[in-house]
Amino acid sequence: MKSLLMLICLFLMCNPATTEAADAVKQGIYRPSETGSERLALWDGQVVQAQWESELSHRNAKLRSVNNENNVYQLDLELPFAELGQRQRYLVADDVAVSVTFSGKFDQDNEADVWHKWYNQLTVNTDQQRTLQKLKAGLSAKQTDRSHPRHAILASWTSTEGVFSIGKPVVLQMTLTNVGKQPISFYDGGSQRGARNNQFDFVCRSGRGKALQDVGDPMNFGGISQKITLQPNESLRKTVDITKWFRFQEPGTCQITGLFHLEFQPSDSDDWRVLWEDFVVGQCTVKIDQPSAKPDNPVAKQ
Repeated sequence: MKSLLMLICLFLMCNPATTEAADAVKQGIYRPSETGSERLALWDGQVVQAQWESELSHRNAKLRSVNNENNVYQLDLELPFAELGQRQRYLVADDVAVSVTFSGKFDQDNEADVWHKWYNQLTVNTDQQRTLQKLKAGLSAKQTDRSHPRHAILASWTSTEGVFSIGKPVVLQMTLTNVGKQPISFYDGGSQRGARNNQFDFVCRSGRGKALQDVGDPMNFGGISQKITLQPNESLRKTVDITKWFRFQEPGTCQITGLFHLEFQPSDSDDWRVLWEDFVVGQCTVKIDQPSAKPDNPVAKQ
């Protein structure tokens, strides 16, 4: 027995980190510091050097899911100081340490207001659900998960012309109809500041069944968006030129599968929070033909 006790004592002496790890890190706000006295194990597993800055003073903490699977959350909160040349801080709440980044002043028009907005995005693995709840409790945060809004939408696609000429725009019309019993709201826009509107996507198959390559420019820089609300039986119609995706070089009939990305929002408030992301899908055919020959211009006889 004495030999066993001696071995345990020797193990503890040779492994001081064992006792250090048992000491809880003080709750509060820390700033990054290479000479800081604290080592924090952050949410993502990264271990950082930090220096204590203040007690945990904050307000309006929110954990908002940013995907349908509810395993990625945006953490937003307000802290009573600006970035002071350092855009990063560490928060320790209920023994959970997370990094936050400065994003701007809460009230831009009030110079006396000390509150500023900070944020981070947290990926939640299966074994981190309990840790997420500890962070939520430690920050008194409001957690918002996504859930299916039970929408019912009929999507149809039609060709705007009977036959399109090679080298000319090939325009389709998409019609979205709310066939449910409740109003539905979603974003329209936000991906069109570029060569094309990337809220749309397409698959095009020639008469032989081979898919055409997307040769368009997918780059976009966001764009103005608006909140569209469709009441029951109400429709939205939009047109799009699919030559911004495909180059039609020979006559024939093509089958087009059209997709439109939707981010659903609450219909009963001005909240722009995304409830659910989804795609509506439909098909149609387009006919492509050679350009018609231009008639000769008669020369007036003198």
